[in-house]
Amino acid sequence: MDKPFRGSAAIAAGLTTRRRLRGPGFHELGRDTYVAAGVPVDDRMRVTAAALEVPGAVVAGWSAVLLHGVDAAPGGEVPIELVVGPRHLRRAHSGRILRQDVLGEHEVVHVDGVRVTTPVRTALDLASRVDHVEGVIAVDALARLGEFRPEELVDHPCCATTPVAAGVWSLSWPTPIPVRSRRRRRARA
Repeated sequence: MDKPFRGSAAIAAGLTTRRRLRGPGFHELGRDTYVAAGVPVDDRMRVTAAALEVPGAVVAGWSAVLLHGVDAAPGGEVPIELVVGPRHLRRAHSGRILRQDVLGEHEVVHVDGVRVTTPVRTALDLASRVDHVEGVIAVDALARLGEFRPEELVDHPCCATTPVAAGVWSLSWPTPIPVRSRRRRRARA
């Protein structure tokens, strides 16, 4: 029990009782999520516990950056970001953001048993929503994982159908403006 777990599942499996969970042997991380008391609790464990609390959720944003093993989050406390389906009820939780979105299976990977947006999808999300400097740092750090090149962001299916490309191209990495953008400018002139 050195990883976060659902208390109700542990009780149903006969591993513990509700009374033991409330005792000194376990540390409560959130609603129905626990870890053994001797295990040090860090941000990574808090993100994992939050993902367990919301069935079907996918860890995204700076929380995904953390689970991918990249230390690039901005200073200060950053809320845990989870992506839920469009029909999921979004209830306010302190320190969490529940964002409704539809993710393709090619945009989700498993990290330590938790569903997380892929590095390229995480980079796209952050590049389109965060401060310019923080966006460059996030994209660069995720690209250094070796799973994608920054130029590949523009070819992502998400950029073809949404205005995310504008946010991605506002980042100042040394790549040319894509040909399709130059055509649009000429057509408007």
